[in-house]
Amino acid sequence: DTGSGVTAFPCKGCKGCGVPKYHSDGLFDQDQSTSFKQLSCSECLRGHCSGGSECRISMSYQEGSSWSAFEASDTCYAGGLHGNPVPNDPSVKEDDLNPFLARKFAFPLKFGCQTHLTGLFITQLADGIMGLDNAPASYVKQMKNNGIISGETFALCYSRQDVVDPDGTESGAFTLGGSDERIRKTPQVWTGGTGNAGFYGVKLRKMYLRAGNSGPSARSTNPTAETIEISVSSLKGQVIVDSGTTDTYFSRAIGTQFKKAFKQLSGMEYGHGKVKASLDEIEAMPTIIIQLQGDETLNKKVRDAANGPVVGLAEEIDPDHPYDVLLAIPSTHYMEFDTDEDAWVNRFYADEPSGGVIGGNAMMGHDVFFDVDHHRLGWAEADCDYTALLKSVDIPTELHTKPPTGTPPTKSPVSPVPVPTPATPDNPQPSIDTSDAGGEPTVDTEGTGFPGGQYCSTIQCQGALASIVVLVVAVIALRAVTRRSSSGPEYEMTTELELQDAGGSVYSDKPYTDEDDAPPVETGGVHT
Repeated sequence: DTGSGVTAFPCKGCKGCGVPKYHSDGLFDQDQSTSFKQLSCSECLRGHCSGGSECRISMSYQEGSSWSAFEASDTCYAGGLHGNPVPNDPSVKEDDLNPFLARKFAFPLKFGCQTHLTGLFITQLADGIMGLDNAPASYVKQMKNNGIISGETFALCYSRQDVVDPDGTESGAFTLGGSDERIRKTPQVWTGGTGNAGFYGVKLRKMYLRAGNSGPSARSTNPTAETIEISVSSLKGQVIVDSGTTDTYFSRAIGTQFKKAFKQLSGMEYGHGKVKASLDEIEAMPTIIIQLQGDETLNKKVRDAANGPVVGLAEEIDPDHPYDVLLAIPSTHYMEFDTDEDAWVNRFYADEPSGGVIGGNAMMGHDVFFDVDHHRLGWAEADCDYTALLKSVDIPTELHTKPPTGTPPTKSPVSPVPVPTPATPDNPQPSIDTSDAGGEPTVDTEGTGFPGGQYCSTIQCQGALASIVVLVVAVIALRAVTRRSSSGPEYEMTTELELQDAGGSVYSDKPYTDEDDAPPVETGGVHT
């Protein structure tokens, strides 16, 4: 959750905490861990001292759910084998897709060991929450501070999965320490992307509605498709990118013209009631295109490397701002199918009092690179197909599959994993290497993601490619939007989160609307 700054999950002793009825896994049994440590008052990271002996964190949310925890530390790594520990084997081949490599990225994580849950935290499928905002306790910042990755960077690539399975739902790819061009379909383009207060902010320039049946990309498959511009001058340009908000929200200031354009292009009234329609009818609905202010220096290099217009840049639709970034949201992403109702529901809102959130459904179909060190976000259209990526390098996909309930975990051997073959000189995929904070970006014309076409083969590798892991329902199977207004006797914090229970019921409440809480983008940061 890029709108949350703490990682937390229920521990042994948490009564009525969703196990085994709702959560995908059992309670974390800290008594079975030799590396577990409860933090003392002198070691608090996000919590504060309670009773002179422990660090406590307490969070409550506007829709009524809450949790409390004590702060602890334990050895942690992301990825690996679902339901299986990764053995400590120094001979494991250093390929970032190898599940047995995950243990090499282990570090002492400070987290919330939850002792009490209410509301959606009980009934959601995910066990807890992984905080990825720009704050001291975020998972990625702790990785960097422990020397596991050299840069505070990560990438989220969401795919559409409308069915939630208690044994885990593959919903894309999560890259720690960098981003992976192998899942991208277009070059990576850049916006500013870091604000204060932990949020990732971007500047909104324009918005468009494009006639349906023109493809999911920012570049239309139908050159004659009608496109209508929506004025966003009243929105003051600032929105946040929050993966923990499933839906996308904009101010009602654009509502009237948005609804008019929607009806003009589709013949349908814009609203949020249940829609009975075929997939073909849904695909005929308009594509929403958001134009974000781009990083002109970086995007010019991307364009020059491509020697022509680049998918994701605004040159063809807005010649006055050719290095802005276009984010396309096709109808199959903002319209969500409700299996209980056998109907579709519109999850793009243009009726909030103020503010704006680019949520998970807008990020879907894109590899979104959060480069916290350099105050920017990278965007590339992507299929986010993690399973296909595994197959492309001959890694057995069953190694990433959680065993059925009741099946004892077993250790499975893994065959050596070949290093992916770089793109050929005859078919280069231009990209920009931005790993060096102090120098100019290097244009990579060999399609490898690294200067000079050298593939990353070391564990650290300047954080360019770290461990890609399957995103099961921990964050991205979330549905109902809440805007948190924190209050609590132990520790107060404000953030966003969306939760879905295991039964698929959708809960909703008032989303993020406080315009003052959307921080300005820090344009004075390092942009190389």
